Amino acid sequence: MVGKYRRVWRSYGKRPGMAALGFSAAVASALVSMIAPSLVRRAVDVLAAGGDPRRALPFALGIVGVAAVSGFLLFAQRMLLVGISRHLEHELRTEAFAHLLRLPASFFSSQRVGDLLTRLSSDVQAVRMAMGPALMYVASTTTILVSAVVLMLRIGVTLTLASLSMAPAVALTAKFFGSRIYRRWNVAQEELSRFTARLQEHLVGLRVLRAFACEEQEKKTLGELNLAYFRASLRLVNVQALFFPLLQFLIGVGFVVVLGYGGYKVVARSLSLGQFVEFNLYLARLIWPMIAVGWVANLWQRGAASMARIEELFSQTPELPALPGPRPAKPAPSKALSVAFTGVRFSYPGAPGPALRGVTLTVPAGRRVAILGEVGSGKSTLLSLVPRLLTPPPGTVFVDGRDVLQWDLEELRGTVVMVPQTA
Repeated sequence: MVGKYRRVWRSYGKRPGMAALGFSAAVASALVSMIAPSLVRRAVDVLAAGGDPRRALPFALGIVGVAAVSGFLLFAQRMLLVGISRHLEHELRTEAFAHLLRLPASFFSSQRVGDLLTRLSSDVQAVRMAMGPALMYVASTTTILVSAVVLMLRIGVTLTLASLSMAPAVALTAKFFGSRIYRRWNVAQEELSRFTARLQEHLVGLRVLRAFACEEQEKKTLGELNLAYFRASLRLVNVQALFFPLLQFLIGVGFVVVLGYGGYKVVARSLSLGQFVEFNLYLARLIWPMIAVGWVANLWQRGAASMARIEELFSQTPELPALPGPRPAKPAPSKALSVAFTGVRFSYPGAPGPALRGVTLTVPAGRRVAILGEVGSGKSTLLSLVPRLLTPPPGTVFVDGRDVLQWDLEELRGTVVMVPQTA
């Protein structure tokens, strides 16, 4: 699971001080909060013994002080760790968009715009939640879990073992539902991508749809995609709706065991009332860590699924700036350049046949040439090869006598400009 987030760990590596302070505040806040139950025990024992109620006042003030310090540290951990996750979100989205800018035009011809939008928006957001709030709660809840169990063992070993009798069931439940949440979140994101892509096409081509009276048909198509996304999201929600109540039920069973067995020990005077109250407060502290196991697992499974979708973008090979070899001298700004095509053959990915077959043409410097042909004959394809909006085969397209693949990409596109008919 951790390996899937390898790329985004760099955001923490860039801010080691901020991360160290954030995790330290999370641990310290959890440890300070564990002082309050012992103060409550002392106050209860004082009151149960029939002493002066004013003797319990220092313990009450101590509880207020503990709450204030713990609250400040809680604020600090959120500001620091959630702040890092916001930097992570910004950097990941910027890096992904910059990578998209370097991909060839053939990549975008096979991708839905809505899918790319989803990956750069909601998928990045899911990764932020996994690497920000989820990590923060892992630090705090782990500290609470360990310290609470140690303090509970100090009060009574058998009572502690009885209270934790449902812990294995909680762990198995989290593992069982975690994998299902991962799969259903992935499906829901795919459906959202399809819906967003179609919606974007509708908004861009709205005038065409109305011109050809296609509103009803396209409304039906969009409605079907929306329904598919709704059903995928509902399947995800159904799993989550069962997951968290089941966790709370298992935790509640643990409380029933403690109330029964602990009450018996109080009646038998092997446990004081203050110790019993203190133990239950420690057990109450364990409720959130147990629930957080499910919540964090949920966020991490969602984030892992989204990170896998984002990594698919990074796995795409960007355009090479230029092939190895000597570079052409930079032409003077006013110099007219020649363009030559030699036996050009080009096919689009997945197309049944080539778009261009053996095209040979030379345009001398300073000359104007008009290329005519019916729709789909390859005119735009041929011109797109010159600035490498599409990548030609080596040794087939030349500018100023040099293979366009030998030109630096930025320099080539700063020299050759293609103006499409839709501009």
